[in-house]
Amino acid sequence: RWETDLSTDELFYLVEKDTNLFARWDAIQSLFKLAILSRADQKRKESLEENLIHLLERIISTASSNNPSFLATLLTLPSISELELSQNTIDPLSVYNSYYSFSALVGKSLSSNLFNLLKTYSHASLLDWPNGVGERKLIDIIWKLLISSGNSEIRLKALQTVKGKSMTLCLSALNSLLPICCIERDEAMQYFYSRWNNNPIILDTWFRLEASLPRPDALQITAKLLDHPLFDPLAPNSIRSILGGFVKNTKAFHSLDGKGYQFIAEQILSVDRRNPITASRLVKVFSRWRNYIEPNSQNMLEAIKFLSNKDLSI
Repeated sequence: RWETDLSTDELFYLVEKDTNLFARWDAIQSLFKLAILSRADQKRKESLEENLIHLLERIISTASSNNPSFLATLLTLPSISELELSQNTIDPLSVYNSYYSFSALVGKSLSSNLFNLLKTYSHASLLDWPNGVGERKLIDIIWKLLISSGNSEIRLKALQTVKGKSMTLCLSALNSLLPICCIERDEAMQYFYSRWNNNPIILDTWFRLEASLPRPDALQITAKLLDHPLFDPLAPNSIRSILGGFVKNTKAFHSLDGKGYQFIAEQILSVDRRNPITASRLVKVFSRWRNYIEPNSQNMLEAIKFLSNKDLSI
């Protein structure tokens, strides 16, 4: 973990003035983390958030049309896993909620700016690779921000894109719809499955997304996926798709009753009997159990004890 004595004012200055692109990205990531984690700690910094919104407006207005990829990089929020690494004691549900509430704020505040960017870059995003790579990356970020803010127009656009020719944009659309429970998400997932269920590699993506969807019965649905007729229990990629997807499903995996941890522990035990190497990689999800708040820490320890009492491979 890199610690610096730079003030927030200095970070703002670096984002706008530094000639080194990495330094600009690193500075804005620090500001994003401070804003989101302050929310997670119930110490929301409204002035910081307001200044960040104004900063992003200026970045968008002065961005070069020749570098949409870097603009996308500056608009990308740190991932939830990165945010957790920046907490002294991890509160996974609070980080998750703060991430999406801040994302919604950015999407709503910058709505008109983001729609203007879509108009500017949408055509180029449809060009064949290697053209349009930066534009597709930027549109991916814009969709996530607008959809998290509750914009129904973009949800419909994402659904239409899932039915299009570009796999990159299709996956961007699906990932953008992922955290929002809506009709468009359900229809997009159904269409993606019906279109690609005869392709095992792409089907693994569907398994991952299905296990990742935040919903009240996520654990039960994930368990059913393991019995899906097209799931290959001997294929490491397929195993990681479902179980790895569930681990990314914050509310389900980190449920306060500990059922998410117990479920993964049971699956690790099952996988260990047929593929010890894959099981050894999966068990790493429990490696930081001491860093979590209670009851998460204790529940995770119980899952570890469950595994330690079993006859595991060496």
